[in-house]
Formats: sequence, structure tokens, C-alpha cells
Amino acid sequence: GFSISPGRFDQYMYPYYRRDLESGLLDNERALLVLEHLWVKFMEISIGGIKISLTPTITLCGSAPDGRDM
Repeated sequence: GFSISPGRFDQYMYPYYRRDLESGLLDNERALLVLEHLWVKFMEISIGGIKISLTPTITLCGSAPDGRDM
């Protein structure tokens, strides 16, 4: 099947999540809702009018370039 991978999603999205939490724009419940909707969008794409079901894969954590745990 097909898959889509947003890569190190936790690493590049965390600054936005933290900023929005601190500003009051977002709370954990709303963040979860946004992620759920994003995942639905990841799982369905239309190419030339044909709907294709995708399997999203994601990488969480790992190491920084200097070897620190992320």
C-alpha cells in the first residue's frame, strides 16, 4: 500500500505546540482534536479524483545531531 510520513513530527511541531499552549490559544484537548483531524487527512488523499487510502507512519524521539536523546 501507500504511506505518508511526516518525519520527525514531534521535533518540528513542538515549538508551535508549546507557544500555543503558553499563549492560551490551545489546550491539550484541542491539540488532540487537531491531531486526530490531521491523521484523518493523512489517511485519505485523492489523485485524479480517485481516493487512495494511506497508512501514516511517524517517527518520534531519537537522537539529536550531537547524540543527545530527543
